[in-house]
Amino acid sequence: MKRIWILLLALCLLPLSVHAEEGRPLFAVKGENGLWGYIDSRGNLVIPCTFAWAEDFRGDYALACQYPDGFVPDKDHVGTYHLPNGQWMPPEGLAGVIDASGQWVVPPEYNDVLSTDEGANYAGGRDTGVYWFSGFVDGKNKQGFFDIPSGFFSGLIYDGVDIEFYFDMDPELIGVVMDGKLGFANRATGEIVIPCQYDPFHSREFMGDSCMVMPADAKTADGWLLIDRTGREIPLPENCYATGYFSDGLAPVWNSETDLCGYIDMQGNAVIEPKYQWAYEFSEGLACVKQANGEYAMITPDGTVAFTRWDIADSYDSSEYLSHGLIRCAAPDEGFIAFVNKEGKEAFRLEIEGLRIAGDFMENGVAFYLVRLSQMADHGRNAVGLFNDRGEILTPPIFQVYDEIWGEEFSEGLFPAVEYATGKEGFIDEKGQWAFPPVDGYCREFHGGLGRIEQYPDMVFVDRKGREVYRYAIASGEDHDALPEDQDETAREAPKTVYFNPRGGRYYHADRNCPCVSSEYLPLSPIPFALLSSEGYRNLLPCSICGAPGWWPTASPETDE
Repeated sequence: MKRIWILLLALCLLPLSVHAEEGRPLFAVKGENGLWGYIDSRGNLVIPCTFAWAEDFRGDYALACQYPDGFVPDKDHVGTYHLPNGQWMPPEGLAGVIDASGQWVVPPEYNDVLSTDEGANYAGGRDTGVYWFSGFVDGKNKQGFFDIPSGFFSGLIYDGVDIEFYFDMDPELIGVVMDGKLGFANRATGEIVIPCQYDPFHSREFMGDSCMVMPADAKTADGWLLIDRTGREIPLPENCYATGYFSDGLAPVWNSETDLCGYIDMQGNAVIEPKYQWAYEFSEGLACVKQANGEYAMITPDGTVAFTRWDIADSYDSSEYLSHGLIRCAAPDEGFIAFVNKEGKEAFRLEIEGLRIAGDFMENGVAFYLVRLSQMADHGRNAVGLFNDRGEILTPPIFQVYDEIWGEEFSEGLFPAVEYATGKEGFIDEKGQWAFPPVDGYCREFHGGLGRIEQYPDMVFVDRKGREVYRYAIASGEDHDALPEDQDETAREAPKTVYFNPRGGRYYHADRNCPCVSSEYLPLSPIPFALLSSEGYRNLLPCSICGAPGWWPTASPETDE
């Protein structure tokens, strides 16, 4: 009977977990009025379209823009506006931060927050990072940050906020600059807890319990020191400088007199004396070192050689760190890439015709491999497939290569992919199977129960089965149905569709397979010609190699993207 009650309770709670995001604003959408609002995971409009521009929610907050009271934007205006008070304003308006009710928690007063590069002014995980703000205070440029987890806004009180290196941000500390020197502030309060006394150009961020810093008065860029989370400087052996972070309780150091590397503990004691030509940080109990004889080896924390790295293969694509208990030892010229376990024994090898690269394992134990095809195809010579940390080939090389597949992770069990044969895009699961048939368009990360697909001139949100949940026009009807009045006859005679690379690139093209574009980005994505004059595309230049039409002088790139 107890088991029955537990089962019934689980069934009752299931709808709550499945629809936990229902009613919570997640995605920014553009309304028919040209303004922005927010939908939830079910496609319900939960915050009305009243903002001049908006970003997706991160945690309980989102960046949004609004125009000043009484300001009416000119639809034909290009570039920034100059306001009566002397402030400049981006075309999207002034930025602030809203909460889940759509109320401003940081008023829309800031002009230097947004960027054309997605994420350029945001650092850290989707729901765990910070927004970066900048502006003039009393005639001086000042910076600040908004912390997503705590909802704290520092205001523009620092000379600089150091987020350049932050991908996995420290959850507590953030680098700030005052009077040209770097220190660290508490993300939830803004209080500077480690004084500003380090060189901001050569110091780094916290990783775990330590941070590599360089004193502001250091005369050489080789003189890194280590500090702990309290700001205590960890003593280093004489003539030694840090070359890496603490991992498994040890950090690599370099002796400037002997030009050799070793390891210290958190107290600064030399646990392994400098005797290696180079030393990497520990991972999963082993570290890679280059021994005095030039051989690479994996050592344990007491300095014992676990095994010599290159007993199996020696090449540029071998890894220095363990991932899922394995080291990658690549020999693509010999036709294979081997994976070695902690005992130095070959766990498995990939032997695939044309094999060139095997990527790092993602958290789910899946990785991409790349092959070079023997025949030149219309859309490139390289293709990728999937394998896992058990050595199973999950798919043949049926996907196109693009930058995001290296270093990214599956999100909610799905990953955006491009079908090699057709150039269509969709989402694959952890076995490499399409969640639903791929489509024409550009797929973005799947999160909050929905995937976003740019299908010009629309943006479409779909669920895990590819069913449409919500759609909005990226540009208004007049933006993509009619050409601007001031275009010359060349533009007016142009075809309705041109092509561009949505993952980067400075040009648009008349040829979907333009020869000046790197093969891994082909075929290019279609876009209505007139949409080039609208927000987000006006900075693209016409390519003269394939004869793309334009109303300004055409560019002549040697190679695009």
